[in-house]
Amino acid sequence: MPHDIALVLGVVLIWLAVPSMISALVDRRAPRVALGVAALGVVFVVRAIAVWPGAFHLRDLPDAFIDVLARVI
Repeated sequence: MPHDIALVLGVVLIWLAVPSMISALVDRRAPRVALGVAALGVVFVVRAIAVWPGAFHLRDLPDAFIDVLARVI
């Protein structure tokens, strides 16, 4: 899997886990699934950064999203 796809997938998974985590905490439930999805997202982000150390900066994230979206379309 290319590093930019792994980075975008990880960020999206983390982004999707946050509302689920907040919902579970408000309902006084354990956010097990949300933590699992967030952990998977962190694994993807760490993998993308580990494969290409120094290749990603925060300012490169929008370009990675656009590149992945262009590949999908």
